Amino acid sequence: MNRNRGTISLCQWLILLTTLLVALSVKQAFAEEHVYHSKLVSIHYNDARLLQEFERKIRPTAFTRTLNKIFLGQAGISEEATLGELVDTLFRRVQLILDMPQPDLRVHIRLLADQDEVSRVCSQVAGKFIKAPAFYYQKTNTIYLQTRKVSKGILAHEMGHAVVDHYFVIRPPSKIAEMLSQYVDREISEQPL
Repeated sequence: MNRNRGTISLCQWLILLTTLLVALSVKQAFAEEHVYHSKLVSIHYNDARLLQEFERKIRPTAFTRTLNKIFLGQAGISEEATLGELVDTLFRRVQLILDMPQPDLRVHIRLLADQDEVSRVCSQVAGKFIKAPAFYYQKTNTIYLQTRKVSKGILAHEMGHAVVDHYFVIRPPSKIAEMLSQYVDREISEQPL
């Protein structure tokens, strides 16, 4: 009987040690994560270079703003706009294009380094393998995207999924949601921000 107590005690110590190691690794992972908050979006990233690359890819260039001013009579968002203003403006535009306003809707964006990381995270989170540069996961209201291939159209597409998923009481079929998101991608890609 004493031997069984010793075994239980050893098992308890092993469970405690395993729990502590897992807790430390989770704490370390969250300690490395940074979050950039805007009014409508929280951007999660582990490396400041990812955030800088993300901003560079979605920010309209001076050339784009000049063309918008000449051909459309408007310059769009100003050159001095913050990253938060950029993503908030884009998120509002997605809602306007879909005619699905949701002023209280917030979304999370997780910036990932490359396609391998996107595929790995999708397998862990959603249980499926993808080769797309981004995906939206409804259960956590999070857009996962790699910064190497991001564009404002891709980001708008994933934001479209978030808007559609939260607008209807009963979510539409996935093919309908995909068509709406593709429409948003095309509209955003063709027009100024």
